Amino acid sequence: MDTKAKKRVRERNTLPSNISWKNEKDVEALTNNQLKMYLKQHGLKISGSKAALTKRVVSHARGNAARNVLEDEEFNNSCEDGTTS
Repeated sequence: MDTKAKKRVRERNTLPSNISWKNEKDVEALTNNQLKMYLKQHGLKISGSKAALTKRVVSHARGNAARNVLEDEEFNNSCEDGTTS
């Protein structure tokens, strides 16, 4: 395969790095294939309409952010108490 073709394949198989996954308008701008790629990478269901895929991606991203905040708060609280694991 020539280098131009390899570059096209690589670009087609990468997700944009400058997207806010929690912002519904940003996610709606993606193609179905990009949405499915995100869902596949995170082990989520990849079938449905574009609206369903968008909703699934945004809710997953928001859920991950909420879980990370809770984990950080729990860690910080345990550090203050002196009960780190």
